[in-house]
Amino acid sequence: MFFLTILLYPKISKFIIGMVLVVGIFLRFYNLDGKIYWRDEVFSSLQISGQLLAVANYDELFTGELISQTDIINYQSVSNGTRYADTINGIKEFEPQLTPLYFVLARGWNSVLGSSPLLNRLLTAFISLLCLPWVYWLSFQLFEKSVVSWVTTAFFCGVSVSTPLCPRGASL
Repeated sequence: MFFLTILLYPKISKFIIGMVLVVGIFLRFYNLDGKIYWRDEVFSSLQISGQLLAVANYDELFTGELISQTDIINYQSVSNGTRYADTINGIKEFEPQLTPLYFVLARGWNSVLGSSPLLNRLLTAFISLLCLPWVYWLSFQLFEKSVVSWVTTAFFCGVSVSTPLCPRGASL
């Protein structure tokens, strides 16, 4: 029924699909700095900074209690004399299932712009936007119809339940 509506009313359909994409992109960037920086994000920040190997007993940071930013800021700064190799070695030792590309990109991002929860989440949001043209391309390769590709991109990547929420976490 929806595809029939798209074929019968192409101008309205293009407007609706465009609005869905705009809403999805807006939701990716809305309130990125308004959430608590949770455990996985702290761990990712430690890996990005290359400080994870320097923290001999990181159980002190992960007690289950809320801790202040001043308690962990020393470990999250990229400018503490660590190298890219420290970031990759930390991933190898503690999280070998993760690919190092995101962490190397995030380390470069933090080196240029600084380390903060907002900036880390902003990088993840920008990376998540890359899925939109790829989903369109894949859908076009599979179905060879532009209309189907736009609908797929808008509704599965633009406003999927999980897609706008994923960039809120500063980890991939």
